[in-house]
Amino acid sequence: MVGFSIRRDALYEEIWSLSATKVAEKYDLSYARLLKACRENDIPIPPPGYYTKLSIGKPVDRAPLPDSKIEMIVIEAPVPKKQTDSQTEQKQPPALIPESTEHADTSMPAEEDDHDKVPLLRRGDRERATREELFQKVWAQPVSIVAKEYQITDNALRKRCIHLNVPIPERGYWAKLRAGKPVNRPQLPPLELPKLQKPHTGDRRKLHLNLPALQFMKKRDREEILTLASILRVGGPNSQMLDSVRQLEIKCREWSSPKPPDTYNGYYIPRRISSGDPPYLADTISPKSYARAFHLMDALLRALLPYEGLMQLGFNHSLRVNGEDVCISITEEKDSIIHEVTHAERLEMLEYEEARSKGRYASKPRTPKYDHPWSGRLKIIIQERFSFEDCKAYVLEDRIGEILIALFEASNISRLQRIAAAEKYQREVEARRIMEQKKQQYNAEIEKTKALLNKARDYETARMIREYIAAIRTASDPAELDQDWIDWAEKKADWFDPNVARDDEFFGKRRHEDDPERKKLECKW
Repeated sequence: MVGFSIRRDALYEEIWSLSATKVAEKYDLSYARLLKACRENDIPIPPPGYYTKLSIGKPVDRAPLPDSKIEMIVIEAPVPKKQTDSQTEQKQPPALIPESTEHADTSMPAEEDDHDKVPLLRRGDRERATREELFQKVWAQPVSIVAKEYQITDNALRKRCIHLNVPIPERGYWAKLRAGKPVNRPQLPPLELPKLQKPHTGDRRKLHLNLPALQFMKKRDREEILTLASILRVGGPNSQMLDSVRQLEIKCREWSSPKPPDTYNGYYIPRRISSGDPPYLADTISPKSYARAFHLMDALLRALLPYEGLMQLGFNHSLRVNGEDVCISITEEKDSIIHEVTHAERLEMLEYEEARSKGRYASKPRTPKYDHPWSGRLKIIIQERFSFEDCKAYVLEDRIGEILIALFEASNISRLQRIAAAEKYQREVEARRIMEQKKQQYNAEIEKTKALLNKARDYETARMIREYIAAIRTASDPAELDQDWIDWAEKKADWFDPNVARDDEFFGKRRHEDDPERKKLECKW
């Protein structure tokens, strides 16, 4: 295939719907040549992570196609070159480490990998060059001139050459070349990709789930989480982490590194940099395992960012998942090995035996029988319900997707527990309210009954006074009867009677419902 022509808007639609890699394969083009044609014709390219979000149904932003007078694009296909066996076996690296990795996603796999070109990032646009072209340029011109061409610093270009195993001229090379002296130019050595310092075992794309997972979710949400878990990866040793995770790792390393010891009466007292409680993960794992543990946390947090993911370091270390707090702990197991007696411990034992033989008091050295060094095997416990640990069959990096699913399962359990606790609290509040209402009703009934008895006593007193007045009228001579006293007594009877409730000029209105002690008539002194 020598070349082909395609409409500019049609190429834009295919790249944003299929991916640039698949479009290049479809038209039998190299990935770099397709990107070059897009740059020349002002066709935007999707950013990193676009196809990952598109595959799991996340909302994505598509850059609009700028206006242009060009309608048809002609892309020339490269003429195949003959390659030697050594050139065929030599592979180029997938990417050059960019100078700025603020938007790099180390937890998700890249959708587009260009194995033929090595990207050398510019400030404004992307310029791709092969490793062979980079070697030719740094040996044709000084590094400072080549760096200006790529719009990066001299030091950044040297780092890229070291990373890609591209030799650069030594100091004095260009002076000797200008003076006409013989110089030595080496050949481009083969590239040896660095090995990641983490184990690779098991099938990391297959999720091993014992029970149907995420059944509490809707079908669409469940498929989205399962897809995310199947493609989730843990970043390598040199990958960039989130700021919160990186700051926590710095605190842990500062806490675990000892300060210069203090001296007190000739004795050395070792101190630590930080006082108080250790940071999260600082004392549960060894410093050698910090990189693994924090990259695991970084991968989980990156996957949880669309779901309100947040690390909460307080009294109860937890992750925020779907608005729920999920407790998570990472620990490292310790081995138990027989203690080897050191030379210093043998000397202490000899001094002790010598002191005992001479009758002097001496305390016997306490030599441990076993040592318990860190084993390097990590263990993750989620909400005291889900447990994952390194074993012979797999490591935690292989089960990062299952750990993510366990976090969502634990968040649902936390949600159900929170709802159950809220319902229990409401039931307790309602029970207390009903009990208080019944108590108030009971007390009100007691008060009404007491008022009834008090009124009945007042009525009985009024009846007794009226009977007494009637008896006096019957027994006394009408001529000798004191009518003023009779009128006065009848008024007092009406004052006592709750049915009449007459006011007295001296005592006022009688409160018939009050207790007799409060209504007791007493003289004032």
